[in-house]
Parts: sequence; structure tokens; C-alpha cells
Amino acid sequence: MATAFKNYLTSNIGTTPSVVFTAGAGAQSTIYSFTIANVKSPAATITVSTYITSGATISYLVKDAPIPAGSTLVVVGEPQKLAMETGDTISVVASVTAAADVVISIVELT
Repeated sequence: MATAFKNYLTSNIGTTPSVVFTAGAGAQSTIYSFTIANVKSPAATITVSTYITSGATISYLVKDAPIPAGSTLVVVGEPQKLAMETGDTISVVASVTAAADVVISIVELT
């Protein structure tokens, strides 16, 4: 099996849900780092929800979490990991327009 480390970056997430990661076919994906930053200026506290869609099931990882201006929220980090199956997606939505940046780091086995 080949191992690949990848980063997925999404900027300026706002009030419309944005898919920030989709697990691909033919690979096992494990998220080992998932961080959301409040980049809104002037200072604003944003509220962020993050959820996984697997088939017809939607489950929240974070629901309505406040992130003060200039701060970050670690959704997944050591020692946690999140296994993703083919077609699973992670979406993020913020309460303020263009307020959140996301960095997701994964290990992919093919």
C-alpha cells in the first residue's frame, strides 16, 4: 500500500455550507488534523458548525461553536483521528460571511 500525506485548504467560508473534504474512491483516508480559523476583520466572533455526511446520514462534529477573532478551533487533533469512507464529506458553515479558513491534513492509503 502506498501512503500519501495531503493538505486540503479552504478559505473564506461563510453562511453557505462549504464541502471542505470528500473521501475518494479506492483509498482509505484518515484525518489527523482539522483546524478552523476566524479570519474576519474587523474583529467578530463567528459561530461554526462542522458535519459529516455519509450516505443519507448527517452527524455533527461541532455545532454552533464560537471562535473569537484571530483564534482557531481544533476539530480533530492529537490524539484523535477521524476515519473517512469513500464518498464521505465534511462541510463547514459560519455565521458571518467569508469568516473561516480551514486546513485539513490527511493520511491516504491506496
